[in-house]
Amino acid sequence: VGLKESFTMRITIFVALALVAVTGAAASPALWSVGAPAAADATFALRVALKHTTTSMEQLEATCKGVSDPMSPTYGQHLSREAVAAIVSDEAAVKTVTDFLASAGVQGELSAAGDVINADVTVAQAEALFGVRMHEYHHVDILGKTILRAGPETALAAKGAKVRDARRLLPASVAAVTDVVLGLTDLPPLRRAKAKTTPAVAGPPLPKPGQVMPLFMFMNDTAADPIVMQLCLDGSIANETDPCASAGNAVSSYIVTMTHPDGTVSKVTESVSSLRLLPGKNYYTLDITGLAAYTKINFMIQAVFADGTQGPAGGLQYQNVTAANQYLLSSPGVLPNALRAYYNYDAIDASAPVGANTQSVAEFEAQYYSPSDLDIYFERYDVKTSAKVKVAGSGINNASEPGGEAQLDIQLIMGLAPNVPTYFWTIEADKFVLDWAMETNALSQPPLVTSISYGGPEAMFLQLGQNYIGRTNAELLKLCTRGVSVVVATGDAGSTNDGHGAGSCAVAANFPSDSAYITAVSASQLDKGQTTPRAGTSLPFPGTGESCVSLPTGRQWTTGGGFANTTARPWYQDKAVAAYLKSGAEMPLKGMFNASGRVYPDVSAIGHNHLIISDGLSAYGDGTSASAPAFAAAISLLNNARLAAGKSPVGFLNPVLYAVAEKNPAAFYDITVGENRCGQMTCCPYGYGTAKGFDAVTGLGSIGDLGIIRDYVLSLP
Repeated sequence: VGLKESFTMRITIFVALALVAVTGAAASPALWSVGAPAAADATFALRVALKHTTTSMEQLEATCKGVSDPMSPTYGQHLSREAVAAIVSDEAAVKTVTDFLASAGVQGELSAAGDVINADVTVAQAEALFGVRMHEYHHVDILGKTILRAGPETALAAKGAKVRDARRLLPASVAAVTDVVLGLTDLPPLRRAKAKTTPAVAGPPLPKPGQVMPLFMFMNDTAADPIVMQLCLDGSIANETDPCASAGNAVSSYIVTMTHPDGTVSKVTESVSSLRLLPGKNYYTLDITGLAAYTKINFMIQAVFADGTQGPAGGLQYQNVTAANQYLLSSPGVLPNALRAYYNYDAIDASAPVGANTQSVAEFEAQYYSPSDLDIYFERYDVKTSAKVKVAGSGINNASEPGGEAQLDIQLIMGLAPNVPTYFWTIEADKFVLDWAMETNALSQPPLVTSISYGGPEAMFLQLGQNYIGRTNAELLKLCTRGVSVVVATGDAGSTNDGHGAGSCAVAANFPSDSAYITAVSASQLDKGQTTPRAGTSLPFPGTGESCVSLPTGRQWTTGGGFANTTARPWYQDKAVAAYLKSGAEMPLKGMFNASGRVYPDVSAIGHNHLIISDGLSAYGDGTSASAPAFAAAISLLNNARLAAGKSPVGFLNPVLYAVAEKNPAAFYDITVGENRCGQMTCCPYGYGTAKGFDAVTGLGSIGDLGIIRDYVLSLP
């Protein structure tokens, strides 16, 4: 794999992160801007989720525990869609809502799940029913993406309500039987949106004329490619192939100073010919080669101009980060077959499809994948598979505009669990996880495993209504009763979920990764010297262990984890969390977090330097968004094993994971290096530390040997 090719294409995936990291910009602006009033005959989809009774919720919770607890006599006896619908259906509530809709000529249709009413509504009908004025809303990032929603002059605004909860617009009798209304007032926050916070730290200093401003640094074990912005001596920003030539004094070379934690310093001079202007951008990449593997380096880069003038040296813009932690760790790229061997995924036969096994990646935010890139991925990285991808869901796949997130998800899950029939589940850009869960519960045979790499702070979702998180959890609970495994990434901004240096340092839980009915996955990285080597003499990456991904361990982002505010601690992790609270590990001050809340992550997986394909070229992928599909693939393989033995799929796996960790700790590699109080290029005073055993940074750890977990699940009925 050519390094120049790899690092250049990697920018496609991380360019937004790089820009935010260097500017220290405030929280992302609203993703939807209000436009013109909508035409009266325009139509949109309305979805009304009917309220569940206390009795039905108790029955769902008991069933979920019964089918997922390895000690339960009903383990693995999952329910059908019809059986779940029988628990949650309420004929009186259905009539109340459909009669209300019919009063304006709207025909509501009960979904197969039994607790959601779908309707196509005209703007005129909606305005008559709800007393609103409908407007067009335009997505600020996705060109041409327009949705219809109630405008700012609605009754919600008149009441001064910051929460866009459409239930406020319903008659009392209808509101009493309604949990959530989607499609009317909700503006989906999607992945990039962030809760409004008070600035906690100052931004980085402004660059000086002639200075190089590194935005982001991509590294493997032998080379680095910084993405840099070059200021000319007149203060202008270079944006031409020959940087600063038009300013009258072109850059001729670069001096790169590399400092190590032990104080040793080395310098190299790089010719300007190694600089590459990124197409359509005003920043460049620079090749730095000859690095030693698993070493920490601080880079400073200085431009030398044609007249001999040396500009000010520039480095990555850290904020509130001690000098001891301003180093990047060099580590190798991770190929799918190497990771399979590292975690012993090969303990389970993946050479052919097994029974009704299926897996899926759920994609939002108009993220698409390229089938041709996937084919190249299989060929270049020697993944033997006959599996095909089926596009499903309410959205589309525009293969001509692939996104880094979707590419990473589909390639990793299929690279690590080859030959499992795979769905690319695409959700329209005005919908999010609750919509996906409702659609999935309406299926008679949903994918057995779904990986989700999207989420955000709980507070962001609370703005959609007080029941939004609760109803999403209820939908995930229903999937538990049906034997569906849902895997969610924990986010890449540490314990605050606001890691760009301009937001609050208050710890903030991430949703939906803090739901009690999903498996939450954080990110680790290959490490040597800071960690205990993984057991096994014939493994790839010999002598390595894993540390959590964070600024202090040598990355430019930090894996998420913490305690939920909106979800109580589930029964299956009581013992593990109690031990963690007594461990003496780093934690926020008492009162800063909900010590009785659900703790996430549950597990970890490598989330750094995964080799993928983007636009036909090799690329590197980072993030808990890589860790989630990597672990989801392990669940698909466990399903292979159980289905081949004539048993049911593993379903909601958390109770099994905590049980097997207690029974045989070798099932997991215990990650004890790192903490998550930092974010992306900034650190906060408080966060969570790793500990021996379970912790709020890496959960139970990464898979130590999938063969041990396989044997355990095969021993169950």
